[in-house]
Amino acid sequence: MGREISLILRPGEQVLLPASESGESLFSLRTERGVGRLATITEIKKSDITLGFTGASCSEWLITPKTGQISIEALTPLEILVTPADSIQLQNELIRRWLWDFHHVRHPVGAMARLSALLQLMITRFGYRTIEGYTLPFYFSHSRVAELIGVTRSTATRLLNIQRQQGQLRVDGLSGTYVVAPSMMELTPNWIIERADDV
Repeated sequence: MGREISLILRPGEQVLLPASESGESLFSLRTERGVGRLATITEIKKSDITLGFTGASCSEWLITPKTGQISIEALTPLEILVTPADSIQLQNELIRRWLWDFHHVRHPVGAMARLSALLQLMITRFGYRTIEGYTLPFYFSHSRVAELIGVTRSTATRLLNIQRQQGQLRVDGLSGTYVVAPSMMELTPNWIIERADDV
């Protein structure tokens, strides 16, 4: 097993995980603080594709593909330990779990339903309750929302504006974080059944 890597990243900073020349790589991840986004850069058009997020205080596991590399981008101040592993616990394999969740986010008919499902999922995984509603402790750009729900950036902007006008969503002016109305979370679909720290 290889050497443990300690990453300390500021929001927006991104690092590539080490690639294996022989095939798949296995990693154990332990997030000490913050939330990070896992992504891969494809050779076609150099697209940055979201694979999942990390932020649980428990150990999580990652299998990187034989082709392409995976990056970790800090969405908040992020401290994470990355350790090459010989074996993994499949129930905590990050990409496998997030692909399941993303499938359900993109399944509803209608872009507004998909936006609501995305916000519910991210609040369930990383949010917290406040007097004003539920807060997501990092900002999602309109282009990132568009990528995750399968619409154009302009459509994502229009949907977010509708949510604001209806009082379902507010963007905190200082931090840029999303605050979601309790009524949206009361409609949480039954497929979101676990918080990240319960897995």
